[in-house]
Amino acid sequence: MVVVAVACIAIGTRTVASLADARPAISEALHAVSIPSAVGDLSLGDPSNGIDARTAVDRTVAANEPITGMARDLEATIGRYRAVASVYAQKKLPCSQLRQSYGEVDDGWTRYSIARGRTYGGEVPAHLVSWDAALYEAVRDVDRDFTASGCNRP
Repeated sequence: MVVVAVACIAIGTRTVASLADARPAISEALHAVSIPSAVGDLSLGDPSNGIDARTAVDRTVAANEPITGMARDLEATIGRYRAVASVYAQKKLPCSQLRQSYGEVDDGWTRYSIARGRTYGGEVPAHLVSWDAALYEAVRDVDRDFTASGCNRP
């Protein structure tokens, strides 16, 4: 819900005043939700989440690398899915919202995979192999999580 609210503010579909009116409902819904920090819980160093432990600064990827932006977008989409899944696990969101978030990860992976194939063919450059593998594992983890949720696929 927070992600949707922030996105709505960013694109201007909801006014800040309308969000202020919703503040009690938002805080109540998110009361027991821990939102991971970029350094802490998101656990870039936690092997169970499948995201590469190196920070963007540590990656040997140039900003002009063709798929860098798409890979970072996919990482962010996976993070958003995890936040939604956390709220869903507390029975505070319906399957439809988890399904939508899952669909965004699936669409992001498809776009990334197509761009990677068009750019590099069958061979990902050596400096991108670990990042690519980590993204693949993270997407697989999202898929396993969504399957375990019991929600119908999009």
